[in-house]
Amino acid sequence: MRESTDLRTAGPDEGTFYTVPWVPATPVPRPRLDWHETTTSARLGRSLLRGRPEFPSDAKVMSRLSEFDLSRLRMAATVQAHHNGRVTSHLARRGIDQFLDLGCGYDWTVPCVETLQSYARRVLPACRVVSVDIDPVVIGTRYGAEFSDEETTVQGDLRHMEVLLTSDQVSSVLDLSRPVAILLHDVLPCLNDAEAVDALSVLRDWAPAGSALSITHATDLAPVTPSKLTPLLRQAADLTYIPRPWAAVKDLFGGWPLLEPGLVPTARWSPQMGDLRDWASGAYAGVAIKPAASTAEAT
Repeated sequence: MRESTDLRTAGPDEGTFYTVPWVPATPVPRPRLDWHETTTSARLGRSLLRGRPEFPSDAKVMSRLSEFDLSRLRMAATVQAHHNGRVTSHLARRGIDQFLDLGCGYDWTVPCVETLQSYARRVLPACRVVSVDIDPVVIGTRYGAEFSDEETTVQGDLRHMEVLLTSDQVSSVLDLSRPVAILLHDVLPCLNDAEAVDALSVLRDWAPAGSALSITHATDLAPVTPSKLTPLLRQAADLTYIPRPWAAVKDLFGGWPLLEPGLVPTARWSPQMGDLRDWASGAYAGVAIKPAASTAEAT
């Protein structure tokens, strides 16, 4: 049975807050009643996909971008959304039946894009899925939608990765005697350099041999320049957003061998994306597999 609790707070105890009917897996900021007045990365991503802002706070951020930049960021968001499903299907076909979706975002963003669970269960109907996000509104839209003990939605902060991975919410669903597919899609730019490195180090140590690490990461591929969002999100909502170059993204895999085609612009990872220019992706994508312990030690 679900529990209800006040959120554990990592921020100042001021303003008007509300409580939620779930237990966060890590310390998280308490949700404010005026949440709609400050944009979030999840909501901005949904606004880009839908082509329109959800709230005035989102419109304010988007209005500071040129129509040229907006159109290309929307294209990159669309490429990302379709990539999520293709990677999930690919990993399920490899026989991985457990998925940890970190920074899951909204699962009802656009009608033409199915949920991760749908893609995975089309291949492996009994797969297990843990979806994690820090945004309480994201969790609220997903809360109660799980249909089995093999699926759960967890509120957690990736900056507390070890606490998250050892929480009951995660450990009760995922079986660490078998590989896990770890998805970090368009979420690592929300961490600063040290936070991203620390989170990935914990994840790689935790993952069983044979696990997959799928990363997509915003980068500037002119004329698509996600870095234009960095000062806007900092000023509007005190959000971190750091697109990174190819070498920095590759380092996050920690030496795990990459599946073909390697770390490439997202649209090039799957031939199903067609003949899109590299800049249309606005991000790199790669999938790596954790080798067996003896292999890892040999390298």
